[in-house]
Amino acid sequence: MGSGRAAWPPGLSAARAEVYAALSALVGDLREEPDRDVSWVVESLGRSMGALESMGYRTGPLRELVTRLVVDQPSVSRLTEERERASERCRPRESAYVESGEYSQLALSELARSAGVESLDLDSLPGQLGLMYVLAYQQEMADASADRERVESMIRSQLSLLERHLLRWVPKLAECVIAEVGEGMYSLALAALLQFIEDDRQALINSPRP
Repeated sequence: MGSGRAAWPPGLSAARAEVYAALSALVGDLREEPDRDVSWVVESLGRSMGALESMGYRTGPLRELVTRLVVDQPSVSRLTEERERASERCRPRESAYVESGEYSQLALSELARSAGVESLDLDSLPGQLGLMYVLAYQQEMADASADRERVESMIRSQLSLLERHLLRWVPKLAECVIAEVGEGMYSLALAALLQFIEDDRQALINSPRP
């Protein structure tokens, strides 16, 4: 993703929030429910692509993931099986990859409380992605109401979660999954996630400050 402060278009944070929610379900807990099943994931990701690409996000891995989910129905069950094996062998939790001296559950909890969130498992990958969803959505609401101080606060919170947590341990999880489970649907989902959060960090850094 290129550098430089591009305009932050209306709806971008809502699109980002949708991607975080969809990926949280995909790597965490797909269910046969209207807002957690694979059809909802595909629709959510599909709706978001245009806004992301307009800001220079590299969506190749996300598009490949969506295509596989649509055209290869067994891919969903393979993803579930691979995710279960990965949970046993790789433990998709931050505390499994970051030394205790570097890892602060308290800081995460305070970040969640400031966003009005209390029920997420913040050590887990779905929990941290769920928090990113909330923060991105709150940024969209702040942008819409021209609340400049709130927008800046949401940008800082998202960068903190990305730089101090997700981008420090998810690459290690992805390496473990490839080594222990092999390349497949779950590793593809993690690759798409990593590309997205790397580009999202850069977009937040480059976003015009109110």
